[in-house]
Amino acid sequence: MKLNIMVVALLCFYLLTSPVRAEDSGCILPKETAVIPLLDAKSLEVKEVFPPKKYLEGKRLTESLLMKDGTKIIYEVGGCAHYSFSFTYENIKGLFPTNKKTVLEKALGLLQKTPILKGSNAPNKNILERALIRAQTSDHKIENKILSLPCGDAICALEIKEPSALIISYDFAL
Repeated sequence: MKLNIMVVALLCFYLLTSPVRAEDSGCILPKETAVIPLLDAKSLEVKEVFPPKKYLEGKRLTESLLMKDGTKIIYEVGGCAHYSFSFTYENIKGLFPTNKKTVLEKALGLLQKTPILKGSNAPNKNILERALIRAQTSDHKIENKILSLPCGDAICALEIKEPSALIISYDFAL
């Protein structure tokens, strides 16, 4: 009986601590090439810049800007076993009604107005722009405030966060 309790305790300890170790030791994504700043904090349309945050030992980066029109843009990128990035737009004016056409047009407009660093080819932004354009003619419907976007082998989505926010995301398992 004591041996069984000891085995269960060791197993619980291993299960609780192993994801962190596995994530650190088995990381596929090189942070030097994946976690690169993208937003242009010096754009004339920017009202306020929030300090960038790196976490997960530098494997994730978050950048945030407040635009002069009141929209807050949050860009997140990085990962380990998955490479993901997203653009979150908060304080959006004129987002609703939430029909597919209106939401896609609004999301595409926001993404196209996002200030990108000069010299950056912005592949992350371009991937999502193409997915939003393809979604305009797809059969996908908004379900539970999420619209699945056509994105090849990756998982892309447009999520409506009430009352006035959108998240456009990309996730690819490595």
